[in-house]
This record gives sequence, structure tokens and C-alpha cells, in this order.
Amino acid sequence: MIQAPFPGGQILNKYSLKTAIPFSVLFLCVCIGLPLYLYHKGLSLVSAGVFVFMFVSTLLSITAGYHRLFAHRSYQASPILKALFLFFGAGAFQESCLKWSSEHRVHHRFVDTDKDPYSIKKGFFWAHMGWMLSKEDPKAPHPKDLKSDPLVRFQHRYWFPIGMISGFGLPLAIGWSLGDPWGGLFFGGPVRIFFAHHVTFFINSIAHMFGSQPYSTEGSARDSWWLAFFTFGEGYHNFHHTYPSDYRNGIRFYHWDPSKWLIQGLRMLRLTWDLKRTPEEVIVRKKVQNQFVHISLPKIQELEALRQKLYAELMARLDEFSQNKKAWIATKREMATQKITKAEHELEHELARLKEKIELNRKSYQESYDNWKQFLHYVQKQRMAA
Repeated sequence: MIQAPFPGGQILNKYSLKTAIPFSVLFLCVCIGLPLYLYHKGLSLVSAGVFVFMFVSTLLSITAGYHRLFAHRSYQASPILKALFLFFGAGAFQESCLKWSSEHRVHHRFVDTDKDPYSIKKGFFWAHMGWMLSKEDPKAPHPKDLKSDPLVRFQHRYWFPIGMISGFGLPLAIGWSLGDPWGGLFFGGPVRIFFAHHVTFFINSIAHMFGSQPYSTEGSARDSWWLAFFTFGEGYHNFHHTYPSDYRNGIRFYHWDPSKWLIQGLRMLRLTWDLKRTPEEVIVRKKVQNQFVHISLPKIQELEALRQKLYAELMARLDEFSQNKKAWIATKREMATQKITKAEHELEHELARLKEKIELNRKSYQESYDNWKQFLHYVQKQRMAA
């Protein structure tokens, strides 16, 4: 008699119980434990406060710490800030910073390919959390800059006990000191971990499926303002994949990006410095090039000629601006090496002249950019009217 194969055999062979069990426990805590707790005990201010504090501190340690500081080196930070990020980051229970950041660099290098640890090409579930449940280990190489950091090495070795202290011991202690130890533990521990997990995982899944691609269509990453709200700014993912070394994800002042604001604020306290920022003209060039390729024109012959003209004019003005900016930077560097001589005074005069030209170039390319945006608006109106 031929026996049918066990229906769950393939699942057991593919996924690891070592990671599946903790995820399942968190799921049960929220889906069963949370309603029961709320029904019998309600939600105290202490429990809510501990949840918010732990959610914000651990998630920012992932977004501003694990991600923008350690994975992308988009700014420099003091040892005190690094230690805080590593302490609370461990409490997010997303593995050690060394492992997390190493895998993330591989993701950027091989995005949407088989070498991408959480490629969206393998489906939503895989990108969201399936890759962590899988028995397949990405085995991402540990970069030298991370391995050479003693704080990162220490956290990598002891991240789990550190996480137990920051992720469970701390909310229990805060709850106890405020008269609600079990509420603090429950909401600041498993409930908070569950929601913080999936908010982070949405970046690997939803941010590679839904949204706009204003800067590049070479990969699957997309910008999503509403996802940025829940992920502390990480939802501007198309920009991030285009310029991963920029400490910002939301580049406009009105873009919701608490991670960016935290990094900027800590600079005032001298806890962060060397914040890497993509020049505005580089962003404009990339955005316009992307629009030029993908714009769909109505069947009006004059529009194609106007598109070519406006695009060529804007690119030429951006080129002129970039050339003068490079000359100004080179002159400033040369001036720094000069002694107080006649040559230095000549360089000062050249520096002032170039600065004046740069300001004129800036106004010139911004005028061309405004004309380009007006053209896009007109094309959109024509398409809607057709």
C-alpha cells in the first residue's frame, strides 16, 4: 500500500522551527492574548506609555541605527549613541546589528535577484518574513568596517541576552516602577515586538510592490508617503535605493521622516556628524531623466519637439552648474593649502567669482526645471482631456 506523503512535510523541510516558533508565539500573544488582556484588565496609561516608549526607541534604533548608521554609513555617531542604538536595537529582536547590516548590504547590491536575501521576486510572503523562517541562510559576508567596531562585535556576540534586558527587562522595570509591571511587560514586550517587526518587514515587502518610482525604475523599490508614516520615514524607498548613502529618506521638509529629524537633532548635541546629503542638482537630474524616459505624450507632434528642447536646455544648465560647483570646491581646497601670499588673494577673488556664477547657474537651472514641471502638468491635462 502506497502512503500519501505528509502534507506538511514540504513546509517542515523548507522552514526552520527555530524561527517559526518565536514568530508563532508573538502571533498568538497578539491575536489571542491581547483581546483577552484588554477584556479582563483594559489598557492602563502605564501600559500604553511603555508600549509607545519601547516601540519608538527600538524602531528608531533599527531605522536610524542599524539601517542608516551601520548598514549605509550615511553619518558618523559618537560611541554613546552607537551603544544606545545597539542596546535598543537588540530589543527589537531582529538579530544582531552585524548580521542585519551585512544582509542589508547584500540586498542593495543584488536587489531583485536570486542573491537578494529578501527579494520581492520570490513573492510577498518571502520578502516580508518567509526568508527569515527559511532554513536557507543568506550567509552574508561581514564587512571589515563593521567587524572592526568593538561595540558592534560585542553586540553581535551577546545580542540575545542584551535583547532580553532591553526588550523585556526594561519594560517590566518601567511598568513595576509605575505600578503596572505585567502591563508594562506585556505591551512593551511581545505586543510591541510583534507590531515593530511587521512595520519593519513592510519595507522589504510593501515598499517593493506599491508606490511611485520618481527617481529610478531599475529596481522594484517604491516611494510611499503613507508607509513612511508607520516606518519612521523608511517608506521613501525609491529615493533610498537610488541614493542609499544619503542620511535622509524623505528629502523635503514636509516629508515624514522622524529618523532624519533625530539624526539632525543629535547633530546639535554633537552626537552625530558628517551627515551625507545628495546634492539637489544631482537629484533633479536623476528625476528629470527618469521622467523623460517614461513620459507618455499625447499624439501632438509639437509636444515631442518641446520635450526635447526643454530637456536639453535643463541638462545643459545643470551641467554648467555642476562644472562651476566643482571648480569652486577645487579652488577652496587649493586655497586651504596656500600660505598668506599674493596667490591666496588671487584664489579668494576666484572663489568669489565662482560663487557668484554658481548662484546665477542655480537660478538658471531652477527656471528650466520650473518650465519642465509646467510642461509635465500640461501633458497630464492633455491626457486627461483626451
